[in-house]
Amino acid sequence: MRSIVYCSLLKSEIGDILITANTSKLLGISFAEEVYTINENEITRYVKKELEEYLQGTRKYFSFYDFDITGFQARVLEEVAKIPYGRCMTYKQIAKRIGSPTSSRAVARAIAANPYLIIIPCHRVIGSDGKLHGYQGGIERKKYLLLLERKYTEIDTTC
Repeated sequence: MRSIVYCSLLKSEIGDILITANTSKLLGISFAEEVYTINENEITRYVKKELEEYLQGTRKYFSFYDFDITGFQARVLEEVAKIPYGRCMTYKQIAKRIGSPTSSRAVARAIAANPYLIIIPCHRVIGSDGKLHGYQGGIERKKYLLLLERKYTEIDTTC
């Protein structure tokens, strides 16, 4: 039996954001580099609404966390999801928190394959040198998201 994939497209200042889901789960969030046929469902519309609110500075937490991730990547991304809005952590700090203090590079690879951009905030992970390193959507988008969060945060940010 074939599975139907539903898509929503959110146009934003940092580019088109593609949201994909099947009938029961969110499949991914990515930056769209090509044109897609839009076929929305309840899940994609809900996530699109939350992303719009986030980009407007009115949402700091996402309520949609029914992800299909397992193994080491799941441990990494679960820890990344805990990074508070407007804050940053390093790859090394994530590695320590998941009990693998010497696996910073493996952590970086797991984060680089994050299928749920923005709602699992891999843009909040920086290098130990305090610099921005790698982001699926490009460093400029990572910088934009961090500056957006800084703008709507009442605390002094660490990144």
